[in-house]
Amino acid sequence: MWKKKWYLTCHKSGCSNLYKAQQALIQIEVHSLSPSIQTWRPRLDRKNKRAVIEPLFKGYLFTCFDPEKVHTRKIEHCAGISHLVRFANTIVPIREAVMQ
Repeated sequence: MWKKKWYLTCHKSGCSNLYKAQQALIQIEVHSLSPSIQTWRPRLDRKNKRAVIEPLFKGYLFTCFDPEKVHTRKIEHCAGISHLVRFANTIVPIREAVMQ
């Protein structure tokens, strides 16, 4: 039976930590997702704007794993990861409808 669920994870600030976290999670076979969005920012050297791709949820990363197979401490000790989001000191999976 497939027990993997999606959980919300905080990564340390900065894009480089997001990439470090994603690479470290790949090494322990945990899937991750960081939705991104394209925005437009004014250029300082010209009058036009430039496209910038940035995370939709800054500081957060969605991780998919089975807590019975991959311990939460293993995820929290990955490079770039700060902690798993908890409610009443328990990690709570994100509803499937939200992830779809």
